[in-house]
Amino acid sequence: MITRFGLLIAMDSCCVVVGVVASSSSESLLAHGCELWDLASRNPKVNRIFNEAMACTSKIAMTVILSQYKDGFNNIRSLVDVAGGTGGHVAEIVRAYLHIKRINLDLPHVLATTPKYERVSHVAGNMLEAIPNAHAMK
Repeated sequence: MITRFGLLIAMDSCCVVVGVVASSSSESLLAHGCELWDLASRNPKVNRIFNEAMACTSKIAMTVILSQYKDGFNNIRSLVDVAGGTGGHVAEIVRAYLHIKRINLDLPHVLATTPKYERVSHVAGNMLEAIPNAHAMK
C-alpha cells in the first residue's frame, strides 16, 4: 500500500524538493497546488490509497502497543482517536478491552469509506476546531 501511495503522490512531490527548501512550502502544495488533505478530499482514488497506506502502518504499530501497554487501558472507559483514519487502529484496542467505548474523529471524506466497528462511533470533524470528550486521547 505504501508503495502504491508513493507512486501516486510522493513521486510528484519529490520533483519539487528544491522548491520546498527554497520556499518553506509543502511538497504537496508545490506539486499538486493544494495540501495533501485537500487533494485527498477532492480525489477519491488518492483518499482510498492514502487511507489504505495509513491502515497498513497502523496494524504494525498496534501490535506493538497492545503487547507492551497491557495494563494501560484498564482504567479507560472511553477513548477518542484524533485523526483516526478509517478506524482500524484503535478498533483493535476495543476488541482487546471490551469495556472501552471508542470515538474515531476524522475529516468527512476520510470517514466516507470507513467500515463500521462494534463499540466505535465515527465522528466527522476537524481536530483543529473541536475534539469530542473522552477519558483518553490517542
